[in-house]
Amino acid sequence: MVRAVKRRNIFNRTLARRLLLRISLATGALITLAACIGFYFSYQQAYQQQVSYLVHDSNQRIERESSVFKQAEATAELLGQYFIDSYQQASQSPDVIAAVFDQWFEETEPGVHRLREAFYEGFSPDPEFFSNPYSSEFKHLSVFAGQSQYALTDERKMRIVVALKVVHRLAPSWQQLYENTHISMPENVIVHYSLNHPWGRQARADLDITRYAVVRSTLQSENPERQGAWTGLYYDLSSEQWVITYQIPVDFDGRHLGTPSHDVSLEDMLNRLIDSHESAATHVVLNNQAQLIAAPTSVIAPHEHSGIVHLEHLDNPLYTSIWDRIADTDGEQIFTIDHKDMLIIAHKIPGPDWWYITAYPLWEIQKLALLSPMRFVILSGGFFILVLVILYIFMNQQISRPLRHLSRLAHEVGNKRYEAVTQIKIEAEYQRSEIGMLVRSMQEMARSILSQQQTLEAEVDKRTAELAAANQRLENMAHMDGLTGLLNRRALHRDLQYLLNDQNAKPHAFLLVDVDFFKAYNDHYGHLDGDQVLKEICALLSHHCEGHAYRYGGEEIACIVPANDLTDAIAAAESLRNEIANVKRIHAASPLKYLTISIGVTMMQRGESANDIIQRADKFLYQAKDEGRNRVCGG
Repeated sequence: MVRAVKRRNIFNRTLARRLLLRISLATGALITLAACIGFYFSYQQAYQQQVSYLVHDSNQRIERESSVFKQAEATAELLGQYFIDSYQQASQSPDVIAAVFDQWFEETEPGVHRLREAFYEGFSPDPEFFSNPYSSEFKHLSVFAGQSQYALTDERKMRIVVALKVVHRLAPSWQQLYENTHISMPENVIVHYSLNHPWGRQARADLDITRYAVVRSTLQSENPERQGAWTGLYYDLSSEQWVITYQIPVDFDGRHLGTPSHDVSLEDMLNRLIDSHESAATHVVLNNQAQLIAAPTSVIAPHEHSGIVHLEHLDNPLYTSIWDRIADTDGEQIFTIDHKDMLIIAHKIPGPDWWYITAYPLWEIQKLALLSPMRFVILSGGFFILVLVILYIFMNQQISRPLRHLSRLAHEVGNKRYEAVTQIKIEAEYQRSEIGMLVRSMQEMARSILSQQQTLEAEVDKRTAELAAANQRLENMAHMDGLTGLLNRRALHRDLQYLLNDQNAKPHAFLLVDVDFFKAYNDHYGHLDGDQVLKEICALLSHHCEGHAYRYGGEEIACIVPANDLTDAIAAAESLRNEIANVKRIHAASPLKYLTISIGVTMMQRGESANDIIQRADKFLYQAKDEGRNRVCGG
């Protein structure tokens, strides 16, 4: 009897081991196969993720840096528009402006005229020549009018003075954005604004700026399409920095008057664009003429004094290979240069239409891509060992019935039928065993999940409502001016665009209001009183404009009012002006003695842009100021 028991035990142990061995072999084969397949697909996925990350990184860099190009194009165009407008106005009396030229300029060498040095250090001209805002202090300005085949006529003198006034008016607003702002002319003239260098005073007497690529490219003979363009990268010896220039020629009646332009410093941009974040990647920027715009210092340092850097001047064949691949392509391209074993990512940069190139060694991508598959293999090996341990334990214990019991329980949990799990009864033989404890634990877990699910659903509903309310408050705040309580400039552009696009919208007028001598009021009474006065004026305007009043900037308030025609619009504006004037708030620092407003009025026409309307109203506002303030001008 004892022998029979021993034989059964041996048999059972042998059967368990044989079964465990077979299951282990089968499981090992499956896990190995799965690991190989998983390794392959995981590697492919990780490789694509690395490439996607590099493409995303390039996109992010481009999005961050391209804004300065768009801004430079917009401000240069604005500078050109002001130049044309001012030139047309000055053309009515060129001899008067020419007389100003004779006082402000000096002939430093035969045929060479330069703006007097005081205009760079700080100079306030006689106010009899110009009314505000041109009678303010001139500073950081220099002008070089070199030797030229063209005679120095009154028209040319007038044009130089007009350009000087326009640069003086607008360039200080952009001094943090650009290294220099200037207007060049085809008669070897440049009006220059710079915080660091009076270039017009320092230029060589025999210099002809039209012979150099930057200015020459704007001449009618070189640029018949009269399009604005970016130059290539060049080293500006005056500022000792790598810069690029955006310039847009301005013509009038078929004649080239001048070229507004900005020098954009690439010092910070170069550092950001070519920073590889401690990787082996190389970043360069090329234009469509195979010229380097940005590159690592090790690449461009030997060529600092050679001006624009061409790829043909570089000894590295990698850049030539890249150019050969992208020269005939448009948009985004991703490809590899096999003989260099590099991944090349090329993107077009909006604005100057440059190429942003990332050259990345494939071995580094492959190395990073292998990390994920290796982790998968290690996890698979660990899982296989865990499976063997579990199989050994379960094969040495007879738990078929408990497993069926647990299987039912697990099935209910897997199907998220937690209510059914709580109602399962534990068989008597498992009441005190680990199985019973496990079942009770899962039932408690199911009850807890049910409770938490109900609580979570209620909390989600509550949080959703709170988030919606918070989003609404943020939306309101985004369109509200914190000081005056009026809508802000963003809301103004939104509402203007809405009315201009609405086919059924009634006629409206646009009013641009400016508090007269408000800076003097602040200086005399203090900013707290100034803020209070501004709030009161804004409250009145908001009331009369039925909420369509916007703080446009500083003491300027924009209003949108219904009006059938310009007569109605001017009448509405006069009503606003009279109401402010009738308050008779004392303004000791104002020639008018009381606090008043000036208003520029214009009708909104469907199809116009918001900027056109604002600029037109701004023009009439300046007319109201020039005519003595406390008045309404429109058209």
